[in-house]
Amino acid sequence: MATIKKQYSDNGRTHLLQTTEKTAQGDGENYVSATTVRAITAFLLTWVEKLLQVSKFLSVREKEIREKNVAVGYLDLVMRDVWEVQKRRRKRLDLPAEVLTYYGLPLSGIVPNIGKDKDMLTMAEKMVKGDEEAVLAGFDPIVNPSAAELQTALDAAKKELGEVAPADRKYDEAEEELAKLRPEADELIKDVIDELKFNLRKRDGSSQRRIIQSYGVEISYTNGSGPVDDDEEIE
Repeated sequence: MATIKKQYSDNGRTHLLQTTEKTAQGDGENYVSATTVRAITAFLLTWVEKLLQVSKFLSVREKEIREKNVAVGYLDLVMRDVWEVQKRRRKRLDLPAEVLTYYGLPLSGIVPNIGKDKDMLTMAEKMVKGDEEAVLAGFDPIVNPSAAELQTALDAAKKELGEVAPADRKYDEAEEELAKLRPEADELIKDVIDELKFNLRKRDGSSQRRIIQSYGVEISYTNGSGPVDDDEEIE
């Protein structure tokens, strides 16, 4: 049994409607009414614009997330370098374990497991401030990396992280606008399918399938290998 697909993705909706518009304008058979074709043409102007906006803002969002991940990853690397250098220096110079606490480490020197980006920024800020406090307490400042290097990495991570939220909002807003149009797209697709089925009802199964598919409508088969009988009905 041949079955007409009635549910489509956004790209599938676009393909079906654009194909219907093009085929209907060229075949001259009126399998789909002029009224429906005009409605599709008018709808596609807004639909395609909103679909392109979703694609655009999704690309921007992915770019911002990628750049944020790079910046946060670099900050994590600098922080771990600071911790390792401080642990080795404490051991080499026989400094009190308390010196590690200026840099967010416990007396044991165990490196904390930081899961969230915001927690990493908070820790980095604590480390920069802690270096100032360590110097005031009589200890040497951190070097290789220095507090200035840590601050630079922190500033970059803050900047990139701050650009993700606006990108998220723009993408969500564009997706919401597109979502409002989906019911109308589905209704137009239903009209196309209903009109094709009605206007082709007296054709043989092979002709029905060929013409329906020329309008961008997808057909599936229960046996998984396509129809055998030319008169096989379409559901």
